[in-house]
Amino acid sequence: MRPAKKHLLAHHRELKKRISENTPNAALKRMDYESLITGYGIRGTISIELKEIGYPKIWVDAQLFPC
Repeated sequence: MRPAKKHLLAHHRELKKRISENTPNAALKRMDYESLITGYGIRGTISIELKEIGYPKIWVDAQLFPC
């Protein structure tokens, strides 16, 4: 069995590419959260939580960079 896409946060048209580093901030802006949190802040939170529940650091970092 193989994964459907290479990245957890894959580009919507080209699944072998990552999303743009601007995508999370653009989404937060559309939802009126831009003054509350940034894409980088979300990345940090997700990174900490995944590592705490046992995901290998190398997997987490590979999936979340450059988010």
